Amino acid sequence: GAQPASVSNVVGYLTAAGVGNPAAGIPTSSPHDFVSWLDASPEHQAQLGVIGVYSGAARGFGDVPGGVHNGDVVVIDPGAGDSATTLGVIANSGQLYNNGLVQPDFGDVATLRVYRPM
Repeated sequence: GAQPASVSNVVGYLTAAGVGNPAAGIPTSSPHDFVSWLDASPEHQAQLGVIGVYSGAARGFGDVPGGVHNGDVVVIDPGAGDSATTLGVIANSGQLYNNGLVQPDFGDVATLRVYRPM
């Protein structure tokens, strides 16, 4: 079934797609730790083969200028604690996947981050 908090799955998807060089040092314990690491340095994003294209408050994927694209890594933080943070990869015209289809929970407004493969 879906595992919306699994960082390992998402890193595995990127590796399987031949994106980046996910060597040791990528924190996979939680989506929060993973995003903090990604946002800490452009080198971290380059290591994973992605670039941050959006970070801000959103009610849904439609709030991203230009929309989300297949292959985008998406992190949704509704602000209700780390366990509520959702991480996945966009596929099939805007659906979110992490070992299965994930229903993104924006609640009212969430902090949305989108990273696009380079």
